[in-house]
Amino acid sequence: MDHIIYMQNAYVSMEAKGEGEEADAIRVDHHQCRLGKWYYDGSGKALFGATRAFADLEKPHARVHNSVHAALKGIQSDMVNADEAREAIVGAMESAEAGSHDVIHLISRMVEEKHRV
Repeated sequence: MDHIIYMQNAYVSMEAKGEGEEADAIRVDHHQCRLGKWYYDGSGKALFGATRAFADLEKPHARVHNSVHAALKGIQSDMVNADEAREAIVGAMESAEAGSHDVIHLISRMVEEKHRV
């Protein structure tokens, strides 16, 4: 759920031009968000570290954050109304969505691998 809330906050932040508590919430990197804390410092490794999906999760999770941060930077740019800037923002959010899809898929795979569902 934390990952879904992160993505929701990203879209709210885009609408608010990078202002507000949602924008503050998405400025964290993939180590400092709640999923990242679970993955790096919490119980994630103990519970799912033996699964292949756990190892595969890091790159798409980082992609989500890097892409959202790029979109946030673009939305706050002086050039935000230029066609090229808008295309870059949309492209960054498309990349975030693709990474998000992979994150959700890999979380499901972790559960399946661990419990052989």
